[in-house]
Amino acid sequence: MPTDPILQELPAAVEISEHCYGGMPVQLGWCNGHNTKLNCLEYHRDSEFNLGTEDFILLLARQDEMIDGMLNTAKVKAFKVPAGVLVEVYATTLHYAPCHVDSDKGFRVLVALPWLTNTDKPVFEPKTVEDAYMTARNKWLLAHPESNEAIGGAKVGLVGKNIDTTGNAKLMRVFHLDAGRKFFSAEVIKSMIDTLSESGFTHFQLYFSDNQGFRFALPDLTVTTKFDTYDLRPALGDGYVEFKTCPSGCGKYLTPKDMEEIITYARSKHMDIIPVMNMPGHMGTILEKFPQLRYPGSRSSINLRDEEAVSFALAILKKYVDYFADHGCRYFSIGADEFANDLSKDENVLIMGLDKIYHDGDMKLFVQFVNRAIDIVAARNMTPLAFNDGICYHNDNKTYGAIDNRIVVCYWTCGWNGYTPASVKFLEEHGYGLINADHRLYCGVGCQIWDEKTEMMKTFDPHICNGDNIAENPVGAMLCCWCNRGNYDGQDDGKTVAPKFIPVMKAFGETMDRWDNQ
Repeated sequence: MPTDPILQELPAAVEISEHCYGGMPVQLGWCNGHNTKLNCLEYHRDSEFNLGTEDFILLLARQDEMIDGMLNTAKVKAFKVPAGVLVEVYATTLHYAPCHVDSDKGFRVLVALPWLTNTDKPVFEPKTVEDAYMTARNKWLLAHPESNEAIGGAKVGLVGKNIDTTGNAKLMRVFHLDAGRKFFSAEVIKSMIDTLSESGFTHFQLYFSDNQGFRFALPDLTVTTKFDTYDLRPALGDGYVEFKTCPSGCGKYLTPKDMEEIITYARSKHMDIIPVMNMPGHMGTILEKFPQLRYPGSRSSINLRDEEAVSFALAILKKYVDYFADHGCRYFSIGADEFANDLSKDENVLIMGLDKIYHDGDMKLFVQFVNRAIDIVAARNMTPLAFNDGICYHNDNKTYGAIDNRIVVCYWTCGWNGYTPASVKFLEEHGYGLINADHRLYCGVGCQIWDEKTEMMKTFDPHICNGDNIAENPVGAMLCCWCNRGNYDGQDDGKTVAPKFIPVMKAFGETMDRWDNQ
């Protein structure tokens, strides 16, 4: 309650006005209840004073630790406030609802603020980025994507764990399924969700488009830009063979009815679907029908120098983002990995496009594209994700500009000779949330060492990323099942291979249980 009339009549109201606010008009309200989670952080233009009848905990961070309007929750610190002690929360201190110390008593906290703070939001035309974070008078709020506030429309401004003072804040457990190269039916995917739910997974990342397949049909697949109108329907189904990488060969794809079943079923199992529409690379199946939009020398990637190609890809992205946002999804991955990694026509000679464009200057266009994609995802109050190799390539966020750190980075590779993605340390220092997606744990269709992979899952450390880089504060860990050889294990909608994932999923879940319990 922002203002309590009874408290306003107390002599203490005059004392707080005179001695804490220099005679300015103030309001005395209260915040009571039970809480253990961060959920959001807010700030005001003035100090706030708190006084508890019981011990309570404040989760705090500094406003100057925000980067481009975002804060990594690894910056948050917990402070225990003794009952009866008045504390000043500075205007530059990010804070939110108190957390209780004793669950039987909860918390009861007096809140003193300048008059009219936290009352109805003023009506005006937003003119700054900060305006988007205003949720009430003199109140700017950064929501965590898992919070009810974010679900209700508050702008997401936190990345990282949703801190829980009971110690029960759990890492995201993400299962990634390559359903682009190989077709998996809705029924098979739901059966996998059953096992994942039993193993404590929180998110199912569904990858439905690549060079070897484009396998989710929206109700309307026409895309319009200022340049033209494009029909994506002819691109649905299988893509092309690329050296040893093959599509499943069945021509099938998921329908809107299938996707609605998957999303609803996952939600019933307390899991979120994270859709993946990979771009600006790995768009080969779609670009087979629009070859004029390809990057020179690449079959899989759009031409970043061509505004028609860029507009085409972003219009597709917006169409899919809108669909999944309308169906309640809170995350969306743009992939953004391995741009133009098919420039070599010799399978024994690997030319990585990201390294090429870093040295020839087109990396500026890549950064601009990814930031425009992030804006599209964030505009629907979803958290954007991407794989790591194009994010701050070469530990560089200066030469070509920085990629917006609202994006959560799925760290799969530290690179190799001639390919130098940003280090884990660099990304964490610059405010990116990290999911450990170490490619050493990859498995999938055609895998011949399922037992070995299962044993690896039993001992992995979610803090140790590829190249033995240490993530100090990972957001989560990801088990990736790729289907580069989509024609393996039969054209049976994934029925043959799905059971092979089960021991790996369970071992991964057991390991994550141990880490969460620590």
